[in-house]
Amino acid sequence: MKDRVKRIFDNLEVDVDAIYIRNSTEPIVDKTFFYVTGIRSGLFESSTAVLYPDREMEVIVPPLEETSAQGYGLNLTVVPRRAEVGEHLKEAFKGCKRIGVNSPEVSYAAVRDLQKAMPKAKLVDVSKAVLAARLVKDEEEIKATRKACRVVARIAKEIPDFLEEGIKEVEVAAEINHRMQKYGALEPSFTTISSFGRNSAEPHYTSGNKRLKKGQFALFDYGARVGRYVSDLTRTFSCGRPSAKMQEMYDTVLEAQLIGIDMMVAGNNGKDVHTAVEEHINGTKFKDRFIHSTGHSIGLSVHDGGVIHSLIDQPLEEGMIFTVEPGVYLPGYGGVRIEDDVVVRKGKAEVLTKAPKKEIISV
Repeated sequence: MKDRVKRIFDNLEVDVDAIYIRNSTEPIVDKTFFYVTGIRSGLFESSTAVLYPDREMEVIVPPLEETSAQGYGLNLTVVPRRAEVGEHLKEAFKGCKRIGVNSPEVSYAAVRDLQKAMPKAKLVDVSKAVLAARLVKDEEEIKATRKACRVVARIAKEIPDFLEEGIKEVEVAAEINHRMQKYGALEPSFTTISSFGRNSAEPHYTSGNKRLKKGQFALFDYGARVGRYVSDLTRTFSCGRPSAKMQEMYDTVLEAQLIGIDMMVAGNNGKDVHTAVEEHINGTKFKDRFIHSTGHSIGLSVHDGGVIHSLIDQPLEEGMIFTVEPGVYLPGYGGVRIEDDVVVRKGKAEVLTKAPKKEIISV
């Protein structure tokens, strides 16, 4: 994990003597803690990682996390009582005048603990450096993400086996979630979206009691967390033979997505990817019905910091992992979204979610 810590310090705009990565309780747990430690299991609430530019990091945990933290070769300190954490912080940051904090992920209480321990130290926001480091995945992270992608791709191939007229949205969501865990996922990486008919025109709809009828779209957006890393996939199906309008919507989105994937190579910029995808859709009768970004980075989180949109300057680098997920949404009628997870490479993007999509699948 030394390379990951070094990557954070290399991305700093202002030097600091050390960096404070601190978890509170769920949901205020900084995934960067797991990024720098490599720990694959355990909650690690009230745990701290102190990063240094020139020596081994120190990891401070409560007793209930001691067993989970062992076996990773960490410089580990076990603190029995929370009240004693301050004394350990004083020792860990001894001599530090400038301390970095990952501001979006740290609680006010955790910052107050640091300020009490080091009242004369200046706190510096290092979140940009953390984000920049985490955006570019090493091969170990890509391997972990690939495992999560295999789970969701397998289920996408199986959805036609259990998707049938009359089934409820919630029933399909439950089946998808069950199969994710059955195939090795710790949990869904976000609330599974299962939407039929007009509900599929709502991008962040989740699921309800609506039953599937002939002539409707069935859209599923779901992800698996395997170890610490996640996947995110969307496929859209047709109940019965699709109408000409449904087929045209699907073809438009698929063509746009393939344009986007082809452009996800090192040296390109995410804003240009989104522009190309948007322009393709706007050149059809579905102009202005693509209403979100083309994609987002994934990794330890399902939204890992990067965004593919025309308003965001996002240079693409080897090893970044993004979703590519254009969609067309017609309120009151239905929507189509097709989403895959891809690794940015120098010559050609690597698609991690290998599931059928060449044509709309009817059930």
